[in-house]
Amino acid sequence: DEYLDPRQHDMLRDEIAAAPIGVAGFELRRHIIFLGRRLRWGGLEPNPQLRLWRLGRGRSEQRWMDEHVVVDGDVRATQIDLFDENLNSISWWTDKHNRYASREAVQILLANAGTGKAGATDQGRLGRIPAIKRLIKERIYNRIPLALRAFLYFSLRYVVLLGFLDGVPGLFFHFLQGCWYRLLVDAKVLEIRQQVKAGRPLADAIRDRLGVEIGPRHH
Repeated sequence: DEYLDPRQHDMLRDEIAAAPIGVAGFELRRHIIFLGRRLRWGGLEPNPQLRLWRLGRGRSEQRWMDEHVVVDGDVRATQIDLFDENLNSISWWTDKHNRYASREAVQILLANAGTGKAGATDQGRLGRIPAIKRLIKERIYNRIPLALRAFLYFSLRYVVLLGFLDGVPGLFFHFLQGCWYRLLVDAKVLEIRQQVKAGRPLADAIRDRLGVEIGPRHH
């Protein structure tokens, strides 16, 4: 669940009121809390996220996964803290990420197939950090072989970016979200590719194996 520090409500109101009309969106400082601990390492902070926008000037991208809000106008960083804390069970959390993995696999498969149904990046303004992360993902990460990239990404987060300093909760989070999840995405991508290589239409394989309906049949 995401929530604001209630002590900052007045500060947020004042920042919005003082912003020029050309500012269409506002970034909040997002902090992840997992198993009761705020995670500060592994590249998780600083993590400004565009969470507020002026009425009529923001919209969600039409993508299967990794969609963001884009705005028509400038984006301003604020000093407001947004906390993202999993208040559900770990079983619920992993089930959610399993569903996310299916949708991200669809995103990758359709992009690679060039069907035009993967969801193009909107021409509006993304927040600064999401824009940088998407560029790295598309230009570097997605070009690394399946499976290998998951282990490289985990090593980057946990060792190079000092994720181990987040203690035991950090180990679980960085491994589950930075390695297990990414491996799961790649396993689903490989499974569908094998189905297509065996002669199944792409849409049929995605529907039967991932439980996602993408519309008209694609080969």
